[in-house]
Amino acid sequence: MVERQAIHAVHADDHEELLERLGLLESFKSGELVCGNCERPVVEHGLGLVRMNDAREIEVACAEATCRKSDGREG
Repeated sequence: MVERQAIHAVHADDHEELLERLGLLESFKSGELVCGNCERPVVEHGLGLVRMNDAREIEVACAEATCRKSDGREG
């Protein structure tokens, strides 16, 4: 049987508010916040994904398709 989970989405117009609430907005704007997959600055490629991992740490991915789809545990 498939387990159902709620998906919480944020519109692109509201991503700065989310990042501010998470304490990541200044890092995002300065280019210090990097994608957890390709390690490029998220500000350059757009914010694609923000999630909490099993250790309850915030992970971000840029808007590149391969980074958004990665589970962050590869390679």
